[in-house]
Amino acid sequence: MSYPGYYLSDLPVELVFECVQYLDTPDGNDENDEGDEYDVKFNYDGPSSLLHRATDYKDVEMVKILLQNGADPRLPCTRGGPPGTFDSLLGSTKNICPLMAEALLDAGATPFSLAYVIESCRFHGPPSSLIDLVLKNYMKMHSTYSGRLSLTDFTDATILHYAASEGTPDLLEAIISRAPNLLHAGAIGWTNGCLDKVIKPGPDLVPNVDVPRGWYDLYSPLNLALGSHKEANAKYLLQCGSKVDIGSFKCVWEQACEWTKFTPIWVDILELMAAKIDFDTPHNTPMIQWCIDFFFHKKASHEKRFFQNLCLPSFLGNMSLRTRAQYLDKFNVESYQEHLDELRYIIAWCEVVLQNETQLEGKTGISARDEPTDCPPWLACFRKHEKAQQEIVELLWEAMLDTESPTNLSGLVGGCYNGT
Repeated sequence: MSYPGYYLSDLPVELVFECVQYLDTPDGNDENDEGDEYDVKFNYDGPSSLLHRATDYKDVEMVKILLQNGADPRLPCTRGGPPGTFDSLLGSTKNICPLMAEALLDAGATPFSLAYVIESCRFHGPPSSLIDLVLKNYMKMHSTYSGRLSLTDFTDATILHYAASEGTPDLLEAIISRAPNLLHAGAIGWTNGCLDKVIKPGPDLVPNVDVPRGWYDLYSPLNLALGSHKEANAKYLLQCGSKVDIGSFKCVWEQACEWTKFTPIWVDILELMAAKIDFDTPHNTPMIQWCIDFFFHKKASHEKRFFQNLCLPSFLGNMSLRTRAQYLDKFNVESYQEHLDELRYIIAWCEVVLQNETQLEGKTGISARDEPTDCPPWLACFRKHEKAQQEIVELLWEAMLDTESPTNLSGLVGGCYNGT
C-alpha cells in the first residue's frame, strides 16, 4: 500500500472519508477455495476515520504512526456498532493482530465490555493470546460477564470465573495478583438439564420453576475450573487458597471413576481439596460413607486405574476414611487378575485402614466385633488361578491381621494358602 506524499501533521488526524463498500473478490467471499484470504479492499458505506481505515486494512505500522501523531483510539465509530476503535477491530476484523490490539490499548483504548471481548474472540475461533493480553493488563477487574461458561448461564460472572473456565494458570495468576478478592467471588448461574455433565457445586440446589430440571446455584471460580475439567486451573486456585465445598469434592470424586484419563494431577487436586475439609464432623459422616461406597459403584471402571490412583494410604489418611474387610466382598476379583499391581494398592489400603481402626477403637466407640470376619465368599476363586493365588492370598492375610479372627479365612495356615 502506498501513502500520500505529505506529512500527517499537515492533515487533521481524524479526517473522515465517505466511502462505498466494495469487495475485490470473484464471488464476494474473502476466502478462495483453498481457504486463503483474498486481498479484501473493503470500505463501509459510512464515515470512516484514518485510524479506522488503517485498522480495517490490518496495517499495524500505519496504526502506530497515526497513534503517535495524536489519533484518538477512543473515537466512536460513526458507521455504527461498538463505540471505540478497539471494539470495532474486534467486531469486524478476522485474525486480529495482537500487535495492533496492543498498540491501540497502550494508546488508551478501553474495551467496551468483558462480554464483548469474550464473544468477539470466541467468534474468531478458540481463545487466543489476544484475550489473555486484554484480561491481564487492560480489562477493569470489576467487569462482569453475562453468558455461558461450562454449560451454565451466568449474569454476573467475574473476570476470574471466565479465566478459570477457559483460561490458563498464567492468566489466573495475572488476575489474582491485581484483584485477590476475586478468588472467593460467587456468581449465580443456572443450568437447564445435563445434570450428569455439569458440576453441581453446592449441597442445596435451588430449582428453576420456569425450566424443567433447571436449577440455580452459587459458583466460585474453583467450581468453574472443576466443571470445565481444567485441572491445571483447579490446582492453581487451590494452591492460592480457594475455599472448597462438599458438593465440589463429591462431584470430582464421582467423576473420577468415569473419566477416560484420570491423570495424577487430579489425585493432587483431590488431596488438596480433602485437606480443606473436616471429614470427622457429624455433618460430614455420611460423606465418608458415600465416598467408600462409590468405590464399588456400577459406573466405576476397572480399566482406568481409579483405585491405583486414589486408594493410597497417604491420600485416604487425609480423609480419615475407615472401612472394614466386608468391603472386600464387593470386588469382582476375577476382573483384576491382569492388574495385580492395582489389587496390591487395594489390599495395602485395607491393611492400613484396619490398623488405624484398631488404634481408634477406644476413642470412637467402634468395635471390630461389629463386623463379620468370615472368609469373603469369592476367596475360593483364587484357587483357579495358580499364578496369582499365592501372592494374593498372602496380601489378603496381611490385610486381615487386625481383625478378630484371622483364622476364619478358610484355607489359610500361618498366612499361606494351603488349598487343594
